Amino acid sequence: MMTSLYSVAFYPSEECQQAIREMQETLKEAIGWYPGAGADGQLTVNVFTADATQLENIMSYLEAFARKTKPEPVSVRSGGTHAQTLFLTPDDTSATRLKEMMALLNKSFPVRAHKTYDPHISIARQLTADRLSQAKRLLSSEVKMDFECDRITLRKFDPYRQQYRRVKDFVFSSSPNGARQLSFFE
Repeated sequence: MMTSLYSVAFYPSEECQQAIREMQETLKEAIGWYPGAGADGQLTVNVFTADATQLENIMSYLEAFARKTKPEPVSVRSGGTHAQTLFLTPDDTSATRLKEMMALLNKSFPVRAHKTYDPHISIARQLTADRLSQAKRLLSSEVKMDFECDRITLRKFDPYRQQYRRVKDFVFSSSPNGARQLSFFE
């Protein structure tokens, strides 16, 4: 059976997405095109390959996870660099909560996956040292983004665009039928 590359991620609000697009555009004007230019801002939870049957199981798993999870606030307050990447990071409280949520989602994930436990939003990847230095200077001002983490998103890699596209959002809800509600931000 044919497999495809997928990812699961948390997505910031549309207002935050707009701010991220503006950062990416400013960066592109300053240093030229770079990998990740125009990509959605998101916090990756995992990356995996799956065939159609496995994908059905994963979607059921994500639906169940979303039913047991309630929306929670996230604050992004700083940016940073690592290796060849410029990124935004949630504040300490939000990072701790997101790590807990990532660990819970990844704990019983139905297929083998490359799991991430370091919440961040990549702005630019694969930058040379000079371009990374320029990018860091552009991001020197204070970052202030707040959003409600209210969904988990399944994404599929598009080999033509060399980026992931959203397949389906699984919106967090209060627990139906008296099921235990998971809260990671108490």
